[in-house]
Amino acid sequence: MENNTIEKLSDAITQLMDAYEQLQEKNTTLEEENDKLNTTIGELESKNETLKENLNLATNSSDKQSSKMSNIMGKIESVLSKQPKNDKVDSLDDKLPNLEDININKTEESHTADLTDTTNHKSSTDTIDLNRMESLLKGM
Repeated sequence: MENNTIEKLSDAITQLMDAYEQLQEKNTTLEEENDKLNTTIGELESKNETLKENLNLATNSSDKQSSKMSNIMGKIESVLSKQPKNDKVDSLDDKLPNLEDININKTEESHTADLTDTTNHKSSTDTIDLNRMESLLKGM
């Protein structure tokens, strides 16, 4: 019976040693996998830092461009909102006779004078030209 017990104990020890060896192999495989994953994590963290730096640079560049565009738009708006100097228009108004006075004078002349049909035709064309001149001057 002792032999039988010894054999059973020997078999149990052999099984335990085999299980221990298998666990050692699994442990070694897991440690290798862990090392690979840690290496990958380190690489990813390095890439993440690089990407963050690139993002910061791009953001700063974008902010600078936005600021420049705002400045340019402000300058354009200020140029567009400036009113033209009315000096030239005022001086033209001073130099030109009043069109209403001319129209009144023309109509008085046409009423007082005894004109033929051709003269009346000429007077009406003068009035049309004066109206056209008036509309052109108002456009300035």
